[in-house]
Amino acid sequence: MSAEYGLKPKSEHYACMVDLFGRAGKLYEAMEFINIMPFEPDQLIWEALLASCKIHGNIELVKFVAKKIMQMRPEDPSPYITLSTMYASMSMWDRKASVQAIMKDGGMQKEPGRSWIEGQDLPEDTIYTLRVGGA
Repeated sequence: MSAEYGLKPKSEHYACMVDLFGRAGKLYEAMEFINIMPFEPDQLIWEALLASCKIHGNIELVKFVAKKIMQMRPEDPSPYITLSTMYASMSMWDRKASVQAIMKDGGMQKEPGRSWIEGQDLPEDTIYTLRVGGA
């Protein structure tokens, strides 16, 4: 990329490569790629790997990557939610409860899911927001 196009790869380029490895199920190759990057991985790179680890059901890597994100952004509930979901999918209810207790003690909660609709028969500039869960 640098030699052919004169572009220096940025974090986003590396995150895309990690995502590609992950989608292909090559989780350990993604880790190797992260380990040889010329800079420290940021949250975006770890989140790309975390999503793939969840999809491919690799609980050990989920725990490792979630911990990395938790160290970077302890107030971010997303790695806790992913970890909790993985534990539930493996019927590890005590560990799921433990993660949820950590979130509760830290004042973290998952944002409710949202969607919106616009319809032809609705007054102009009217958008209805649909929420799932939460208050």
